[in-house]
Amino acid sequence: MQSTLLKLTDELELKDDIIFLGYVSNISNILNQLDLVVLSSLWEGLPLTPIEAFSMGRTVIGTDVGGTSEIISDARNGYLISPRSSDAISDKVIYLFNNSIKRKILERNAHKTYLSKFRLSIFEKKTLDYYESI
Repeated sequence: MQSTLLKLTDELELKDDIIFLGYVSNISNILNQLDLVVLSSLWEGLPLTPIEAFSMGRTVIGTDVGGTSEIISDARNGYLISPRSSDAISDKVIYLFNNSIKRKILERNAHKTYLSKFRLSIFEKKTLDYYESI
């Protein structure tokens, strides 16, 4: 798969625009440099990518699959797109780059979502509460 993507990047003359990082141990450094995150999965359990992005106050455009909709609230803290809808993803990316005020609102709401639902202390409490209830 990687060789196919590298070849396509070369054919489309996008080598200066796309970087394949491979494994990154400290994703916070990368997320801090991004304007937004696109999660174009066809299936997910409970994805960590939007949670990590929200922790850094980044807007996520994600496909509406699996647990992604449990994290992203459409038009409140990001956008949910139908799977396999590359045009809809690109439309939202362009919209957010042209509407920095809306992007800032989504970023603020994304970070609030992280703080109220997904920070480590919340996960710890929910896990402890669950095990105490059984």
